[in-house]
Amino acid sequence: MKVRIMGFTIDPTKKPSLNDLMTSIEADFIDTNKDNEKRGGRLLFVDTDSHKDYYVGLVITAKDAKTYCQLKQDVDGAMKVVVSDLDPDSSLMEFNFFVVKKDNGIGLYQHYHQSCSMNGTMKLLNQRFNIVHRQKVEEAKALYIDTEKLSKKKATTKANKEYHDRFIWQMLVSEEKLNKILAHMKRIKALELNFSTLEAEADEFRGLKDHVVKNTQRFLFSQQSKFRELVRNVIKCVNDSEADSGRVIAIDINDNEQTFDIAENLDIFGVYDFDDVSKKIDALAIDDFANSWMIKELISICNKRSEYFKAKLRKK
Repeated sequence: MKVRIMGFTIDPTKKPSLNDLMTSIEADFIDTNKDNEKRGGRLLFVDTDSHKDYYVGLVITAKDAKTYCQLKQDVDGAMKVVVSDLDPDSSLMEFNFFVVKKDNGIGLYQHYHQSCSMNGTMKLLNQRFNIVHRQKVEEAKALYIDTEKLSKKKATTKANKEYHDRFIWQMLVSEEKLNKILAHMKRIKALELNFSTLEAEADEFRGLKDHVVKNTQRFLFSQQSKFRELVRNVIKCVNDSEADSGRVIAIDINDNEQTFDIAENLDIFGVYDFDDVSKKIDALAIDDFANSWMIKELISICNKRSEYFKAKLRKK
């Protein structure tokens, strides 16, 4: 299994700022499992001080399975499935490290198959950003009521106007790869988005909701749609939706159908073997994740690929 390093950008914000978000998580890490300790969940940790130029983070996805299966071969050559119990104090887990440049919001994300997607982590950050936003609005409102003697309505309006920024992010997509695709394509035929859950609205599908492993939605496009514009909108759609992945079905100049996976056209900044990476973080203390091999490797890549990470992003 391969571990891939992918890039992303978070739009600069001032009120609340990216630093407001990261310091909030550092002080009170994200735990999606607080309400039900018997279920698996996600933990998201952030360190803002260990690296001068970077916020660094770790996402741990804990699994609720208490057993695991192995395929073993006995002395006679016969293969058997062996089920083993986990230590009572242990959980199966997946890990994802990330770094974000403090001055421009450009970052790297480490990912492997079935671990938390970049989209999943950004949703957690967005949820906390919204909480921080509400806190800042309430603080500003109280200040205006106290110091400027404004009514609650006017104070709320002023506070909302002051704290107007929103959490917006994008995957770093390889222009080179897209240009190669565009050179041989005539039009986009369809978009497929894959979901790990089913949001059933129609009564006939409600009984399936708890059993869905993958839910695919397909969108067909007009033959008159402009390819470049659709590609940009497709990427934005995957980012903004609850989709785990997406792919585009296109028609080439010979009228043959071609498919490309959006994830496969991201800028890949490094590829590692999972076994090698996992050995290098063996026995890692969570409190010291900021000094782990993976975080240092991500920062090293940022330094080597400075053409990406020295860029100054302007808020749209």
